[in-house]
Amino acid sequence: IVDWGDGWVPTISSAEQISRGRATLDELATQAGRNPKSIPSFAFGGPGQFRSREKIEELVQAGADHATIWIKSTAKAEALTELEEIARLVLTQ
Repeated sequence: IVDWGDGWVPTISSAEQISRGRATLDELATQAGRNPKSIPSFAFGGPGQFRSREKIEELVQAGADHATIWIKSTAKAEALTELEEIARLVLTQ
């Protein structure tokens, strides 16, 4: 990642795992003379992960710059309803 990567995508990891990985990545980047901030991290969530404001805040504290939230349905009406519910949970708590 430090030598060739444009970002880091920890998949289905907890905030604690992301925090530990981010610390290691930052250390390696610094040792290689690369600004750690030049390597964004994208937390790739699995089913049920990162679906509340508290969980998103944990990711931010862990060093994640972005996150994906897995939705359960691909049917348009159901997916929109689910996205509205996630937005309500993440934005209003």
